[in-house]
Amino acid sequence: MRVNQYQMLIDGDWVDAADGTFLGGVNPATCQVWSRFPEATTDDFERAVSPIAEFGGLRTSGYGRESGLQAVYDYTRPKTVWMNTSSEPLASQFIAR
Repeated sequence: MRVNQYQMLIDGDWVDAADGTFLGGVNPATCQVWSRFPEATTDDFERAVSPIAEFGGLRTSGYGRESGLQAVYDYTRPKTVWMNTSSEPLASQFIAR
């Protein structure tokens, strides 16, 4: 059986994991490895998410839009506001009642 080997696309290049390790994809019916793919590390993440990349994407390509101003707004806007409307102390909001 032929084992397919895959790479990660980082900064426009197909690369292996920084430390060279791979994980195997196993066919559950035959218990045979049918693919190998890089096991990404923090070094790979740092290569993929560049701090000098243009914020909000490159021109009109759509590439990187998920890191744009809308993403900053979604991350920083309040999601939940807890208000105590009674004279009783506010109980823990993390305990379901």
